[in-house]
Amino acid sequence: MLSAPQRFAREYDLLTGRVDSVETDTQRLDVTDSDRGYDARGVQVSGVVAGDIGQIRHRLRAGLRLHRDSVEREHTPHGYFVRSGELVSDGVARRAKLHNQADTTALALFASEELGWREATPTVGFRYETIDGQRGDLREGTTFESTQEILSPGAGPALAAVAFAEPPGRRLPGFLTRGPCAGVAPERSLNYEYGLRYYTGPFSFEAVGFLSDYENLLGRCRISDSGCQAGDEFNAGEVEISGVELAADFARSVGFGLDLEAQLAYTYTTSEFQDSFLSGFSQWGLVQEGDELPYLPSHRGHLRIGLTGAAWDLFADISRQSPMREEPGVDAVEDGLHADGLATLDLSCSWRVREATRLQLLAYNVTNEVGIVAHRPLGARPNRPRWFALRVRQSF
Repeated sequence: MLSAPQRFAREYDLLTGRVDSVETDTQRLDVTDSDRGYDARGVQVSGVVAGDIGQIRHRLRAGLRLHRDSVEREHTPHGYFVRSGELVSDGVARRAKLHNQADTTALALFASEELGWREATPTVGFRYETIDGQRGDLREGTTFESTQEILSPGAGPALAAVAFAEPPGRRLPGFLTRGPCAGVAPERSLNYEYGLRYYTGPFSFEAVGFLSDYENLLGRCRISDSGCQAGDEFNAGEVEISGVELAADFARSVGFGLDLEAQLAYTYTTSEFQDSFLSGFSQWGLVQEGDELPYLPSHRGHLRIGLTGAAWDLFADISRQSPMREEPGVDAVEDGLHADGLATLDLSCSWRVREATRLQLLAYNVTNEVGIVAHRPLGARPNRPRWFALRVRQSF
Protein backbone atom coordinates (compact mmCIF):
# COMPACT_ATOMS: atom_id res chain seq x y z
CA MET A 1 0.00 0.00 0.00
CA LEU A 2 1.31 3.45 -0.92
CA SER A 3 1.97 5.97 1.83
CA ALA A 4 0.02 9.23 1.95
CA PRO A 5 2.89 11.27 0.38
CA GLN A 6 3.25 8.68 -2.41
CA ARG A 7 -0.49 8.64 -3.11
CA PHE A 8 -0.59 12.42 -3.19
CA ALA A 9 2.38 12.64 -5.58
CA ARG A 10 0.90 10.00 -7.88
CA GLU A 11 -2.54 11.62 -8.00
CA TYR A 12 -1.03 15.08 -8.50
CA ASP A 13 1.01 13.79 -11.47
CA LEU A 14 -2.08 12.20 -13.00
CA LEU A 15 -4.03 15.41 -12.50
CA THR A 16 -1.50 17.81 -13.96
CA GLY A 17 -0.01 15.51 -16.62
CA ARG A 18 3.57 16.27 -15.65
CA VAL A 19 5.29 15.88 -19.04
CA ASP A 20 7.64 18.11 -21.03
CA SER A 21 5.00 19.23 -23.53
CA VAL A 22 1.23 19.11 -23.52
CA GLU A 23 -0.31 20.00 -26.87
CA THR A 24 -3.84 18.55 -26.82
CA ASP A 25 -6.99 20.24 -25.55
CA THR A 26 -7.88 17.14 -23.54
CA GLN A 27 -4.89 17.79 -21.28
CA ARG A 28 -5.53 21.48 -20.84
CA LEU A 29 -6.06 22.69 -17.26
CA ASP A 30 -9.18 24.70 -16.45
CA VAL A 31 -8.39 27.29 -13.75
CA THR A 32 -11.35 29.33 -12.52
CA ASP A 33 -11.00 32.50 -10.47
CA SER A 34 -13.42 33.24 -7.65
CA ASP A 35 -14.13 36.96 -7.69
CA ARG A 36 -16.59 37.74 -4.89
CA GLY A 37 -17.69 40.81 -2.97
CA TYR A 38 -19.65 40.72 0.29
CA ASP A 39 -21.59 43.22 2.39
CA ALA A 40 -23.30 42.54 5.73
CA ARG A 41 -24.93 44.83 8.26
CA GLY A 42 -27.62 44.72 10.91
CA VAL A 43 -28.77 45.52 14.42
CA GLN A 44 -29.61 43.35 17.43
CA VAL A 45 -31.47 44.22 20.63
CA SER A 46 -32.06 41.91 23.59
CA GLY A 47 -33.11 42.16 27.22
CA VAL A 48 -33.69 40.16 30.38
CA VAL A 49 -36.36 40.48 33.05
CA ALA A 50 -35.93 38.40 36.22
CA GLY A 51 -37.88 38.16 39.45
CA ASP A 52 -39.95 35.97 41.77
CA ILE A 53 -43.58 34.98 41.56
CA GLY A 54 -44.27 33.55 44.99
CA GLN A 55 -41.88 30.64 45.42
CA ILE A 56 -41.18 30.41 41.71
CA ARG A 57 -38.20 32.16 40.18
CA HIS A 58 -38.52 33.33 36.61
CA ARG A 59 -36.18 34.75 34.00
CA LEU A 60 -37.60 36.09 30.75
CA ARG A 61 -35.23 36.71 27.83
CA ALA A 62 -36.32 38.28 24.56
CA GLY A 63 -34.62 39.79 21.58
CA LEU A 64 -34.82 40.98 18.00
CA ARG A 65 -32.27 40.91 15.19
CA LEU A 66 -32.51 42.57 11.79
CA HIS A 67 -29.84 41.53 9.31
CA ARG A 68 -29.15 42.30 5.66
CA ASP A 69 -26.37 40.92 3.51
CA SER A 70 -25.49 40.75 -0.16
CA VAL A 71 -22.93 39.04 -2.38
CA GLU A 72 -21.84 39.34 -6.00
CA ARG A 73 -20.01 36.40 -7.59
CA GLU A 74 -18.17 36.33 -10.90
CA HIS A 75 -16.27 33.13 -11.64
CA THR A 76 -14.38 33.17 -14.94
CA PRO A 77 -12.46 30.16 -16.32
CA HIS A 78 -9.01 30.40 -17.90
CA GLY A 79 -7.25 27.65 -19.86
CA TYR A 80 -3.60 26.66 -19.42
CA PHE A 81 -1.23 24.09 -20.88
CA VAL A 82 1.62 22.57 -18.86
CA ARG A 83 4.84 22.95 -20.84
CA SER A 84 8.24 22.19 -19.36
CA GLY A 85 6.71 22.34 -15.91
CA GLU A 86 5.22 25.83 -16.46
CA LEU A 87 1.61 26.97 -16.93
CA VAL A 88 1.11 28.63 -20.33
CA SER A 89 -2.15 30.44 -21.14
CA ASP A 90 -4.07 29.14 -24.15
CA GLY A 91 -5.10 32.73 -24.96
CA VAL A 92 -8.82 31.92 -25.21
CA ALA A 93 -11.29 34.38 -23.62
CA ARG A 94 -14.17 32.52 -21.96
CA ARG A 95 -17.56 33.50 -20.69
CA ALA A 96 -17.99 33.57 -16.93
CA LYS A 97 -19.16 30.26 -15.49
CA LEU A 98 -21.14 32.16 -12.90
CA HIS A 99 -22.11 35.80 -12.49
CA ASN A 100 -24.89 36.51 -10.05
CA GLN A 101 -25.94 38.80 -7.23
CA ALA A 102 -27.97 37.93 -4.16
CA ASP A 103 -29.53 40.08 -1.42
CA THR A 104 -31.18 38.79 1.74
CA THR A 105 -33.03 40.54 4.55
CA ALA A 106 -33.75 38.50 7.69
CA LEU A 107 -35.78 39.36 10.79
CA ALA A 108 -35.54 37.10 13.85
CA LEU A 109 -37.48 37.27 17.12
CA PHE A 110 -36.93 35.04 20.14
CA ALA A 111 -38.23 34.69 23.67
CA SER A 112 -37.61 32.17 26.44
CA GLU A 113 -38.97 31.81 29.95
CA GLU A 114 -36.95 29.95 32.58
CA LEU A 115 -38.88 28.93 35.67
CA GLY A 116 -37.14 27.82 38.84
CA TRP A 117 -38.68 25.88 41.70
CA ARG A 118 -36.40 24.13 44.18
CA GLU A 119 -33.89 22.19 42.02
CA ALA A 120 -35.98 22.15 38.82
CA THR A 121 -35.49 24.80 36.12
CA PRO A 122 -37.72 24.00 33.10
CA THR A 123 -37.45 26.33 30.13
CA VAL A 124 -39.87 27.08 27.31
CA GLY A 125 -39.42 29.41 24.38
CA PHE A 126 -39.65 30.05 20.68
CA ARG A 127 -37.81 31.62 17.77
CA TYR A 128 -39.52 33.17 14.77
CA GLU A 129 -37.62 34.07 11.62
CA THR A 130 -38.63 35.49 8.28
CA ILE A 131 -36.23 35.80 5.33
CA ASP A 132 -36.78 37.72 2.11
CA GLY A 133 -34.28 37.00 -0.65
CA GLN A 134 -33.61 38.12 -4.18
CA ARG A 135 -31.11 36.57 -6.55
CA GLY A 136 -30.29 37.66 -10.07
CA ASP A 137 -28.37 35.87 -12.81
CA LEU A 138 -26.40 38.69 -14.44
CA ARG A 139 -25.48 36.47 -17.41
CA GLU A 140 -29.06 35.60 -18.31
CA GLY A 141 -30.80 38.73 -16.99
CA THR A 142 -33.18 36.73 -14.77
CA THR A 143 -34.28 37.36 -11.19
CA PHE A 144 -35.60 34.98 -8.56
CA GLU A 145 -37.34 36.07 -5.34
CA SER A 146 -38.23 33.98 -2.31
CA THR A 147 -39.82 34.44 1.09
CA GLN A 148 -39.61 31.95 3.91
CA GLU A 149 -40.57 31.91 7.55
CA ILE A 150 -40.22 29.45 10.38
CA LEU A 151 -41.48 29.22 13.95
CA SER A 152 -39.25 27.03 16.15
CA PRO A 153 -40.55 26.16 19.61
CA GLY A 154 -38.38 24.56 22.26
CA ALA A 155 -38.76 23.13 25.74
CA GLY A 156 -36.69 21.29 28.33
CA PRO A 157 -34.11 21.85 31.06
CA ALA A 158 -32.54 24.01 28.35
CA LEU A 159 -33.82 24.86 24.89
CA ALA A 160 -32.87 21.79 22.89
CA ALA A 161 -35.30 21.25 20.01
CA VAL A 162 -35.03 23.57 17.04
CA ALA A 163 -36.03 23.58 13.38
CA PHE A 164 -34.49 25.21 10.35
CA ALA A 165 -35.90 25.82 6.89
CA GLU A 166 -34.34 26.56 3.53
CA PRO A 167 -36.17 28.23 0.60
CA PRO A 168 -39.53 26.51 -0.01
CA GLY A 169 -40.33 24.10 -2.84
CA ARG A 170 -40.81 20.39 -3.46
CA ARG A 171 -39.12 17.64 -5.45
CA LEU A 172 -37.97 14.03 -5.26
CA PRO A 173 -34.79 13.08 -3.36
CA GLY A 174 -31.61 13.57 -5.33
CA PHE A 175 -33.29 15.34 -8.27
CA LEU A 176 -31.20 18.08 -9.84
CA THR A 177 -32.73 21.55 -10.04
CA ARG A 178 -31.70 24.14 -12.59
CA GLY A 179 -32.22 27.71 -11.53
CA PRO A 180 -31.91 29.21 -8.06
CA CYS A 181 -33.92 27.20 -5.55
CA ALA A 182 -36.44 26.02 -8.18
CA GLY A 183 -38.38 22.99 -6.92
CA VAL A 184 -36.22 22.60 -3.82
CA ALA A 185 -37.81 20.99 -0.78
CA PRO A 186 -37.23 22.87 2.47
CA GLU A 187 -34.48 21.56 4.69
CA ARG A 188 -36.10 20.70 8.00
CA SER A 189 -34.70 19.02 11.07
CA LEU A 190 -35.26 18.55 14.76
CA ASN A 191 -32.09 18.70 16.83
CA TYR A 192 -31.94 17.14 20.29
CA GLU A 193 -29.27 17.36 22.99
CA TYR A 194 -29.18 15.51 26.30
CA GLY A 195 -26.39 15.10 28.79
CA LEU A 196 -24.82 15.84 32.13
CA ARG A 197 -22.22 18.13 33.67
CA TYR A 198 -20.01 17.49 36.70
CA TYR A 199 -17.92 20.06 38.57
CA THR A 200 -15.59 19.52 41.51
CA GLY A 201 -12.75 21.81 42.53
CA PRO A 202 -10.34 22.29 39.63
CA PHE A 203 -11.97 19.60 37.47
CA SER A 204 -15.08 19.67 35.27
CA PHE A 205 -16.58 17.07 32.94
CA GLU A 206 -19.39 17.20 30.41
CA ALA A 207 -21.04 14.48 28.31
CA VAL A 208 -23.67 15.43 25.76
CA GLY A 209 -25.52 13.17 23.33
CA PHE A 210 -27.02 14.70 20.20
CA LEU A 211 -29.40 13.72 17.43
CA SER A 212 -30.19 15.68 14.27
CA ASP A 213 -33.26 14.16 12.66
CA TYR A 214 -33.60 15.57 9.14
CA GLU A 215 -36.94 15.38 7.39
CA ASN A 216 -35.01 16.51 4.33
CA LEU A 217 -31.28 17.22 4.01
CA LEU A 218 -30.31 19.79 1.40
CA GLY A 219 -27.08 19.77 -0.62
CA ARG A 220 -25.81 22.80 -2.49
CA CYS A 221 -23.40 22.81 -5.42
CA ARG A 222 -20.31 24.96 -4.92
CA ILE A 223 -17.95 26.26 -7.55
CA SER A 224 -15.54 23.45 -6.59
CA ASP A 225 -18.11 20.68 -7.23
CA SER A 226 -18.11 18.93 -10.61
CA GLY A 227 -21.06 18.05 -12.81
CA CYS A 228 -23.35 20.82 -11.54
CA GLN A 229 -23.76 24.56 -11.66
CA ALA A 230 -22.86 26.58 -8.59
CA GLY A 231 -26.05 27.32 -6.70
CA ASP A 232 -27.89 24.16 -7.83
CA GLU A 233 -29.53 22.35 -4.92
CA PHE A 234 -30.34 18.70 -4.25
CA ASN A 235 -32.62 16.83 -1.85
CA ALA A 236 -31.37 13.83 0.10
CA GLY A 237 -34.60 12.97 1.90
CA GLU A 238 -34.52 11.75 5.49
CA VAL A 239 -31.13 11.62 7.23
CA GLU A 240 -30.11 10.98 10.83
CA ILE A 241 -26.88 12.26 12.40
CA SER A 242 -26.15 11.34 16.00
CA GLY A 243 -23.30 10.97 18.41
CA VAL A 244 -21.78 12.06 21.69
CA GLU A 245 -19.48 14.89 22.74
CA LEU A 246 -17.17 14.59 25.76
CA ALA A 247 -15.30 17.52 27.31
CA ALA A 248 -13.09 17.82 30.38
CA ASP A 249 -11.25 20.80 31.89
CA PHE A 250 -8.59 20.96 34.55
CA ALA A 251 -6.88 24.03 36.05
CA ARG A 252 -4.65 24.16 39.11
CA SER A 253 -1.84 26.22 40.55
CA VAL A 254 1.52 24.44 40.60
CA GLY A 255 3.43 27.09 42.53
CA PHE A 256 6.02 29.67 41.51
CA GLY A 257 3.19 31.82 40.12
CA LEU A 258 2.33 29.21 37.49
CA ASP A 259 -0.99 27.57 36.62
CA LEU A 260 -1.40 24.25 34.82
CA GLU A 261 -4.32 24.07 32.39
CA ALA A 262 -5.64 21.13 30.38
CA GLN A 263 -8.68 20.67 28.15
CA LEU A 264 -9.78 17.49 26.42
CA ALA A 265 -12.57 17.26 23.83
CA TYR A 266 -13.78 14.25 21.86
CA THR A 267 -16.69 13.77 19.43
CA TYR A 268 -18.07 10.51 18.06
CA THR A 269 -20.49 10.86 15.14
CA THR A 270 -22.61 8.42 13.16
CA SER A 271 -24.85 9.19 10.18
CA GLU A 272 -27.29 7.37 7.95
CA PHE A 273 -29.27 8.13 4.80
CA GLN A 274 -32.86 6.90 5.22
CA ASP A 275 -33.62 6.85 1.46
CA SER A 276 -32.08 5.27 -1.65
CA PHE A 277 -31.66 7.55 -4.68
CA LEU A 278 -29.41 8.57 -7.56
CA SER A 279 -28.28 12.17 -7.19
CA GLY A 280 -26.76 14.60 -9.65
CA PHE A 281 -24.75 16.00 -6.72
CA SER A 282 -21.17 14.76 -7.06
CA GLN A 283 -20.74 14.40 -3.30
CA TRP A 284 -23.64 11.92 -3.14
CA GLY A 285 -24.11 10.08 -6.46
CA LEU A 286 -25.69 6.66 -5.96
CA VAL A 287 -26.97 6.41 -2.38
CA GLN A 288 -28.29 3.25 -0.75
CA GLU A 289 -30.49 3.35 2.32
CA GLY A 290 -28.23 3.01 5.37
CA ASP A 291 -25.17 4.61 3.76
CA GLU A 292 -23.12 6.99 5.88
CA LEU A 293 -22.69 10.63 4.84
CA PRO A 294 -19.41 11.77 3.28
CA TYR A 295 -17.17 14.40 4.89
CA LEU A 296 -18.23 13.50 8.41
CA PRO A 297 -15.44 11.76 10.38
CA SER A 298 -16.50 9.27 13.03
CA HIS A 299 -13.85 10.32 15.58
CA ARG A 300 -12.38 13.74 16.34
CA GLY A 301 -10.34 14.64 19.39
CA HIS A 302 -8.33 17.54 20.75
CA LEU A 303 -6.03 17.83 23.77
CA ARG A 304 -4.65 21.16 24.96
CA ILE A 305 -2.08 21.43 27.78
CA GLY A 306 -0.38 24.59 28.93
CA LEU A 307 1.40 26.59 31.59
CA THR A 308 0.43 30.20 32.29
CA GLY A 309 2.30 32.83 34.23
CA ALA A 310 1.66 36.45 35.07
CA ALA A 311 2.80 37.76 31.68
CA TRP A 312 3.28 34.68 29.49
CA ASP A 313 1.80 31.32 28.56
CA LEU A 314 2.94 28.20 26.71
CA PHE A 315 0.49 25.72 25.14
CA ALA A 316 0.67 22.45 23.19
CA ASP A 317 -2.31 21.33 21.11
CA ILE A 318 -2.74 17.79 19.79
CA SER A 319 -5.55 17.16 17.28
CA ARG A 320 -6.61 13.79 15.90
CA GLN A 321 -9.17 12.92 13.23
CA SER A 322 -10.05 9.47 11.93
CA PRO A 323 -10.12 8.67 8.18
CA MET A 324 -13.13 10.31 6.53
CA ARG A 325 -15.13 8.92 3.61
CA GLU A 326 -15.67 11.24 0.61
CA GLU A 327 -18.57 9.27 -0.89
CA PRO A 328 -21.58 7.57 0.72
CA GLY A 329 -21.11 3.97 1.83
CA VAL A 330 -21.11 1.41 4.63
CA ASP A 331 -17.90 -0.49 3.87
CA ALA A 332 -14.60 0.30 5.58
CA VAL A 333 -13.69 3.94 4.98
CA GLU A 334 -10.27 3.01 3.54
CA ASP A 335 -11.92 0.84 0.83
CA GLY A 336 -13.40 3.85 -0.97
CA LEU A 337 -12.53 7.45 -1.81
CA HIS A 338 -11.44 8.92 1.50
CA ALA A 339 -9.33 11.46 3.34
CA ASP A 340 -6.56 10.19 5.61
CA GLY A 341 -6.68 10.08 9.36
CA LEU A 342 -4.29 12.63 10.78
CA ALA A 343 -2.76 13.67 14.11
CA THR A 344 -0.97 17.01 14.41
CA LEU A 345 0.91 18.88 17.11
CA ASP A 346 0.81 22.69 17.40
CA LEU A 347 2.80 24.83 19.84
CA SER A 348 2.21 28.43 20.88
CA CYS A 349 4.00 30.85 23.18
CA SER A 350 2.56 34.21 24.15
CA TRP A 351 4.12 37.12 26.04
CA ARG A 352 2.22 40.20 27.20
CA VAL A 353 4.54 43.10 26.41
CA ARG A 354 2.10 45.71 27.68
CA GLU A 355 -1.42 45.57 29.08
CA ALA A 356 -2.91 45.78 25.58
CA THR A 357 -0.04 44.32 23.53
CA ARG A 358 0.71 40.63 23.18
CA LEU A 359 3.52 38.96 21.20
CA GLN A 360 2.90 35.40 19.98
CA LEU A 361 5.13 32.74 18.44
CA LEU A 362 3.19 29.94 16.74
CA ALA A 363 4.38 26.61 15.32
CA TYR A 364 1.85 24.50 13.39
CA ASN A 365 2.17 20.80 12.52
CA VAL A 366 5.47 20.63 14.36
CA THR A 367 6.12 17.00 13.37
CA ASN A 368 5.31 17.80 9.71
CA GLU A 369 2.72 15.05 9.35
CA VAL A 370 1.55 14.52 5.75
CA GLY A 371 -1.83 13.27 4.60
CA ILE A 372 -4.57 13.76 2.02
CA VAL A 373 -7.37 15.89 3.47
CA ALA A 374 -9.69 15.78 0.40
CA HIS A 375 -9.91 14.81 -3.27
CA ARG A 376 -12.11 17.73 -4.26
CA PRO A 377 -12.24 19.93 -6.22
CA LEU A 378 -9.40 18.65 -8.46
CA GLY A 379 -7.65 15.59 -7.11
CA ALA A 380 -5.77 14.95 -3.89
CA ARG A 381 -5.05 17.90 -1.59
CA PRO A 382 -2.48 17.70 1.22
CA ASN A 383 -2.78 19.08 4.72
CA ARG A 384 -0.93 22.20 5.80
CA PRO A 385 2.82 21.51 6.19
CA ARG A 386 4.96 22.60 9.13
CA TRP A 387 5.01 26.39 9.37
CA PHE A 388 5.79 29.15 11.82
CA ALA A 389 4.24 32.53 12.53
CA LEU A 390 5.16 35.56 14.61
CA ARG A 391 2.14 37.65 15.53
CA VAL A 392 1.51 40.87 17.44
CA ARG A 393 -1.95 41.38 18.90
CA GLN A 394 -3.06 44.84 19.95
CA SER A 395 -6.23 45.49 21.92
CA PHE A 396 -8.01 48.82 21.84
